Amino acid sequence: RVTLFLDQGRSILFGGIAEVTHAGGRECYFTIFFGHGVKIHKCPEGNAEAYRERHIGDGLTPPFSKDRYNELLPWETHRFKIQGKGWIE
Repeated sequence: RVTLFLDQGRSILFGGIAEVTHAGGRECYFTIFFGHGVKIHKCPEGNAEAYRERHIGDGLTPPFSKDRYNELLPWETHRFKIQGKGWIE
């Protein structure tokens, strides 16, 4: 389990298999439950793609090779909205 502070315009990369970007609203804490083999990286949204391309297969896994990463493309975008009053509720 990893908990990261995520503010607007920041992304979290889950290896080379998923990305969550905080598109707007208040900053929040984001708790992630993944296996130890999944490398987590937080970066500015504008740097996410370049970081992924540069580090896939070594510092950012899974997948464990650039070829396997290319087999998983193209990615799909899914948007969701989280509402609530935080700890008040």
